[in-house]
Amino acid sequence: RFAGAVFKRVQAPPIPIVSRRAFGYDLRESMLPAHLTRRYREIRQVVLARYVRPRRIAVYGGSFNPPGRHHQEIARRLAARFDAVFVVPCWLREDKASVGAVAPEHRRRMAELAFRGIAGLELDLTDMEQRAFTPTFLVEERFAARFPKAEVWHVVGGDLVAGGRNDVSEIQRAWQRGAEIWQRLRFAILTRGGTGMSVGDLPPRAELVDVSDLVGSGTEIRRRLSSGGPVGEFLDPAVEEYVRAHGLYRS
Repeated sequence: RFAGAVFKRVQAPPIPIVSRRAFGYDLRESMLPAHLTRRYREIRQVVLARYVRPRRIAVYGGSFNPPGRHHQEIARRLAARFDAVFVVPCWLREDKASVGAVAPEHRRRMAELAFRGIAGLELDLTDMEQRAFTPTFLVEERFAARFPKAEVWHVVGGDLVAGGRNDVSEIQRAWQRGAEIWQRLRFAILTRGGTGMSVGDLPPRAELVDVSDLVGSGTEIRRRLSSGGPVGEFLDPAVEEYVRAHGLYRS
C-alpha cells in the first residue's frame, strides 16, 4: 500500500544531446546535463576572444558649490554603472557668477571631503591646478588621450539638453563648439523633474540616469547658509563643518 507517494514526471529519454544548442531550448525540460563538444568549446573561445567590452568612463563635471548629499549619491550611482567615475570641479566661469561665491580653493577642499571614500571614483583637479576653466570639448580630448580605448561619457543635467529637438538646448547654443559636441560626444543625462526635457530632446549618443528621487541643489544650500537656516539634510557633516569653520556663503 502506498501513502503520500510523490511522482516526478521525466520527459526526456536518456539520449545524449550534442546539437541545436544555440538557445538551449532542446534542454529546457531535460534531466540530462549539457554535453558540450570539444568543437563547441573551441569555437566559443574564438568568438569571445574577438570581443572586449570597452571601459566606460563617466566624467562628472560641475562647480560643486558646495557639494551636497545629492552630488554624493549621484556619484555613487554613476560608479555602479560605469567602470570609472571622474569628478571634475571647474574653475571660475565668466558665464556663471555664482561659481565665484567662494574661492576655488574652498570648493576644491569641499570636493575632497565630500567625495573621498566612494569606490570607483577619482577627483580630477586639472582646472584647479591650471587655474583655468576647461570647456567640454577640451575635457573630451584630455580623457580620450588618457583612455584611448574607452568610451567617455559626460554627465550633464536634463536642463542642459532641454530644447535639443529644436537645436536650442543650452549645450547647442552656449557651449563652445556646441553643435559639434552635441553630435559627437556621449552624454549621461541626469533626469529629474522640472527640467523641461523630453525624450525627443536627447542628443544622438545619450544614456539616462534617473535621479528623480534626489532632493537638494547648490542654489538652495547657498540660500539656507546665507540666511542661517539648517542644512544638515543637504550637506555631509564634514562639508558642513568646513563651511561653518570658514564662514562660507554668509550674507
